[in-house]
Amino acid sequence: MTRQKPVRLLTVAVLGAMLLGRVPADSAPASRGRVPGDSPDVQVFVTFRSAAGGYELQVPQGWARITRGSDVRFTSALEGVEVVVRPAATAPTAASVRPREAAAMAKAGRSVRITNVRDVQLPGGHAVLVEYTSTSTPDAVTGKSMRLQNNAYLFFKRGTAATLTVSAPAGTDNVDEWQYMARSFRWL
Repeated sequence: MTRQKPVRLLTVAVLGAMLLGRVPADSAPASRGRVPGDSPDVQVFVTFRSAAGGYELQVPQGWARITRGSDVRFTSALEGVEVVVRPAATAPTAASVRPREAAAMAKAGRSVRITNVRDVQLPGGHAVLVEYTSTSTPDAVTGKSMRLQNNAYLFFKRGTAATLTVSAPAGTDNVDEWQYMARSFRWL
């Protein structure tokens, strides 16, 4: 039996996933070394639809899911994706988010440090991106916490706000995956 080199297997796996439509060709992340918390280079995404929340987005396949009404949280080891839906009177802007939502995030989280708040235009519409770091809750077994990097995208549609938050250990390179999920968010 002939053994194939790992690079060939990775290339075949990525191309196969693209051909099956599981990973869009324009979103396949560049090959890189893995560190704890990094999404794998061949991560498969699936569509999650929330009828209660009136939205959909692409999320990593195989992650654990907890749904509470219109809110949902997906987790895998050290990473997380969460959508929280709430009534809102007006559409958020970077200027309005800084003193309200960003300040609330800083107070509610553990050692939160807001690093950037800005308006962004995504296929799903206008959003406000809040970039911040925080400290995780202590691990139930070890009692240790770790520093996390987070991106929160605030979307708005007709009196409803949705906050899509993605998080991973600080220093991981999940930019491609996070942008892909944020760009996939759609109101139904």
